[in-house]
Parts: sequence; structure tokens; C-alpha cells
Amino acid sequence: MEKCRTANELSVLKKECILGWLEYLVYNESNFRRKEILKEIFDSFIWK
Repeated sequence: MEKCRTANELSVLKKECILGWLEYLVYNESNFRRKEILKEIFDSFIWK
């Protein structure tokens, strides 16, 4: 996660970093609906 934290360009971020941040956001977000929204946003923004 440290590499992801210090990366200053989007091109430097790897799939693993994005998934790591997504996992962090999901597990630290208490609102279930918000988890779903975060997943949808990341899925549509990054993989399509």
C-alpha cells in the first residue's frame, strides 16, 4: 500500500493498488449502499 500512497501519477497506479484502495474504502465504510456505489464507480471507471 505504501507504493500506492506515494504514487503521484495515475499511470503509476497498478490494478493491485486500486483494488487495495477499493478494499480499504469498502471495509471502512459503514453504509452498505455506499459500498455498492463505490464498487460500481470503481468497476465502471477503471475496467471499462
